Amino acid sequence: MKKPITISVAGQRYAVKGADEDHLKRLASFIDERVEDARKVAKAASPQHLLVLAALNMADELFSIEARRRALEEETRARVKRVLGRLT
Repeated sequence: MKKPITISVAGQRYAVKGADEDHLKRLASFIDERVEDARKVAKAASPQHLLVLAALNMADELFSIEARRRALEEETRARVKRVLGRLT
């Protein structure tokens, strides 16, 4: 069984299990940065509120990136189809 790794997010310490300690610590650092970004906007918010704001911001970014990925994939398929059409 994996040994728990202690990470810190928003001033709280958490013991988590994972395969790659460095990766988990990078993730925790990323989340912590996002919480700090939220704190700059919502100075009087509770830690839980800051975590929710950070999660919403990350989800928004993920959705935007996924939409862009889908658009690029569709554009690439259309271009490949046009090129293949010219070759036949």
